[in-house]
Amino acid sequence: MRIAHRGGVGFYPENSLSAIEYSLKSGFDAIQIDVRLTKDLKVVAYHAPMLNAEFTRNKACSFDYDPLAVADLTYSKLLDFEIGVKRTSSDYALNYKRQKNINNEKIPLLENILRLMKRLSENAVIFINLQSSEKMNHFESEVCKRVIEICEEEDFLHRSIFSSFDWWLLSQVKSVCPVAQVWPIIYKVKEIKSLDDFTANEIFAGLDPKKYNFDFKKMINELGFDGLLYNKADREFINSIVSSDNEIEFASWGWVNIPKKYRHCCGDFVENVNDPYFARDPLNSSNIPLSLILTSYNVEEYIDEALLSVINQSVTFGDFEIILVDDGSGDDTVKLASSRLSAWKHKKIIMQSNSGAGGARNTGLLAAKGQYVCFLDGDDYFEPGSLEALYAEIVSSQSNVVLSNRKKFYEKRNTFKIDYDKNAYFQGTEFDIAKIKARIPIHGKIFDKQFLIDNKIFFPEKMSVEDFVFHYELLAKVKKFSIISDVTYAWRKRGGGNTSLTQDRLSDSSLNSRFRQIELTQSLVFNYNFKNKIPGVNHHRTDYQYRLMRHILPLGDIKSELQEKAFLKICDFIAKNKKVILQCIKNDVRPIYEAFFEYDKNKASIEIKRYVDNI
Repeated sequence: MRIAHRGGVGFYPENSLSAIEYSLKSGFDAIQIDVRLTKDLKVVAYHAPMLNAEFTRNKACSFDYDPLAVADLTYSKLLDFEIGVKRTSSDYALNYKRQKNINNEKIPLLENILRLMKRLSENAVIFINLQSSEKMNHFESEVCKRVIEICEEEDFLHRSIFSSFDWWLLSQVKSVCPVAQVWPIIYKVKEIKSLDDFTANEIFAGLDPKKYNFDFKKMINELGFDGLLYNKADREFINSIVSSDNEIEFASWGWVNIPKKYRHCCGDFVENVNDPYFARDPLNSSNIPLSLILTSYNVEEYIDEALLSVINQSVTFGDFEIILVDDGSGDDTVKLASSRLSAWKHKKIIMQSNSGAGGARNTGLLAAKGQYVCFLDGDDYFEPGSLEALYAEIVSSQSNVVLSNRKKFYEKRNTFKIDYDKNAYFQGTEFDIAKIKARIPIHGKIFDKQFLIDNKIFFPEKMSVEDFVFHYELLAKVKKFSIISDVTYAWRKRGGGNTSLTQDRLSDSSLNSRFRQIELTQSLVFNYNFKNKIPGVNHHRTDYQYRLMRHILPLGDIKSELQEKAFLKICDFIAKNKKVILQCIKNDVRPIYEAFFEYDKNKASIEIKRYVDNI
């Protein structure tokens, strides 16, 4: 389990919604937040009892001379303050160089955090750390009640764990809600040598030492605690009270060294894969061979077939992880997927607002624990034996990426067509890199996850045709690739009313995506010297002779408002690139482009029809 401490303070400001969102998308299993109670009994995520310059900003207030307590302010007053602006001398700013300043990032309410978590993840839990201090003593009972009420109202109690240094405060949580999961924090217990030490220890304030007489097992059982968070210094004490028949859970609390492979994510988190008491998921990130990332968007009629094609894979390399990232579906996709995956041991179901297929894949990639990753669209499916073949090749060849064959499934005609021939990728015994360049779709490929992360190879978000940009960046940075002839992937060309986004050529989103793809890929071509890397290929021609023409050809008979709008949009775009286009295109499409340069739709329609008749 990986816990993002204070929401992910090492990357974003602590307890902010941005920190929590990034942590969940990065695959953290739990979020830990500190909560405070405002004057008007709102529960907010905030670490310190007093507002100060390390955690907040308000131009009208000087914290150095006029400190304010959270408990003395209403929530509406707290909204005057932004969080995330650090003094350059603060410990946080010094320790976490990548921390961002976020304008207009307000102190969040607990219910908003829970709603965000429900949207982004079906499994992640929240550790709610209840704070007690002299300023809020009269609020202690109220904070327990309010936190419980909010968790129940948001249907999140089963995914909530309440923690605190104040054991008495947690005993109040149990009295308010006996079914609540309560994990007190053990701190400096090894220093307790007598009942006087026991009484003096802040975590036991409010408890009667004579009642328990230094018997921690009795105390834990009678108070009804479900788990313990302990500091590394108290490991010996934990060992002394743990027995094989003890059902209580234990987890290490505190700061640990952040493994290099996670430093791109968040700062403080608990990572204890070697801790014998910290094994909720016995298959941790160090031994998951493969993560299968399935992205979905309104595919309720296809999702079960896609998942079954994964679940029914026969593999010899051990258990693998299935990550479903739903990109804001409005149908029953997630419900059906949850049901199908209910018995799968290692899974994540992540729900996010719509970011396009690229955004969903990035979320899955950052959440993946496997050494290798494969991608599957929610309306496609894998052929039997696919994962075994892909995995065997990437392990034996030690490649960054392995390509395989795919077939197109024409749903309306119920026919299939094999896309590729392995031999076509070779010139003699050498790979034909130009042919590899044309093998753009993400389908039927397996990747070394760390290679993608280390080289910052991600998908562009909020656009279609995202595979093009990803593939170009992969080509620019790949050290070794391999190819197998197996047909591993079935790509569905949909029929009926539920059509794929990529099949809608004239919409604003489709055209904007194509324009952005051309701009991004041409930038990569220039920056990574594709002219020498992939000689003999006119990289500009690929975009204008072929790719953009897919959007131009539907304009052979301009009648609808959609066609009119698309025509003008394409005219505006190519006008900016006229010189490059005229240098790279062939004569067969030149009259079409010249008509677009002139904004002459009648001429354009005539030339398009002539071109279509001749191909």
